[in-house]
Amino acid sequence: MVNDEGQPPVDDEAMARSLRELRKDPATTIVQANLGSPTYADDLVMELNLPEVDDACLKAMGVRTLAQVARVDGETARLMDTKVNEHTGVELDVQEHQAKASAVIESREAAWENDGNWMDDLDVEDESTKAELENLHQRARQEFDISALGGLSTTTDSLKSLKGIGKKLEMYLYAMGIRSYAQLAKLTPEIEARFDALVGAFPGRLTRANVVEQSLQKLQNGTEDRND
Repeated sequence: MVNDEGQPPVDDEAMARSLRELRKDPATTIVQANLGSPTYADDLVMELNLPEVDDACLKAMGVRTLAQVARVDGETARLMDTKVNEHTGVELDVQEHQAKASAVIESREAAWENDGNWMDDLDVEDESTKAELENLHQRARQEFDISALGGLSTTTDSLKSLKGIGKKLEMYLYAMGIRSYAQLAKLTPEIEARFDALVGAFPGRLTRANVVEQSLQKLQNGTEDRND
């Protein structure tokens, strides 16, 4: 039995068995070593217009993010295509998906142009802290869709003036491109989950601190504290 695209349905029992076998294949370990482990899952079906069966095969091999798909090289692509077809009969053509993922990431990168001096407003002196923040910043440029918060802000607010936001969390927010009350006012549970996954610290703090409500209040009162 196949669907309209000529591929077996994902919820088919035989396909489910094939995906479990693919997950256990030694090649999957190689793919994960080449592409890295995901810290969260992108909606690849939506982001790449991916058939659900392709998405299921990628997930079986531990590939769940745009960044992972974009890292696929020719050798890894051949291995993935071969093993997916061997276990499931699906013609994956992962290089086609890689090209789309790279294009999405490039468009995200464009949103970060002219952001070279972002750390200046934080007055960071410790070199290890600078390195940690720069590493997070580089990951955010590839993996965090800043346009979901209206893009990079033209102003920088003192986010630590919000109750529940200390200096360290403010540093992480700035590294992730979140530097204004206007951006925090647009925060959603999905964006916060992405932030938490990438930062790996203070999980759920933004919700517990009611930063959306606090930021809206700041904006309504016109009392934004600027980092000059």
